[in-house]
Amino acid sequence: MGFKFDGDPNIWKIVDNKLYLNLSKPIQTRWEGDQSNFIQTAKTNWVKIKGAEPASLQK
Repeated sequence: MGFKFDGDPNIWKIVDNKLYLNLSKPIQTRWEGDQSNFIQTAKTNWVKIKGAEPASLQK
């Protein structure tokens, strides 16, 4: 999505020894349905946003 969000510590999954948090149960269900594509998209987006302040990404 190109944003930073606080994840829900109760909604998570470990994939290849990495912890992934989601925002809600419905989003977790959607994420699990296309997990590999969501992970790849997140990796691509993270390179662009990792150093940015969350508020600056909401513009």
